[in-house]
Amino acid sequence: MSDDTRAGSRLTNQQRDGVECPYCGSEETTLESPFGSTVLKSQYHCDDCNNVFERIKFEE
Repeated sequence: MSDDTRAGSRLTNQQRDGVECPYCGSEETTLESPFGSTVLKSQYHCDDCNNVFERIKFEE
C-alpha cells in the first residue's frame, strides 16, 4: 500500500479536529488515538508539520 493511500484512508476515517499543533500552530490536525500515553491524553497528528503530539482531554 502506498503512502498516499494510507494517508487518504486516515483522512476518510478521521475528521480534522482543529486542535492547535504545539510545534507549528496549525489547526490542520487529526485525532490519531483517543488515548495517548495516559487515559487523560489524546494523540493527534499535524498534517502540516507531520508531527504527532498529545493533548490533555479536559483542557479548557
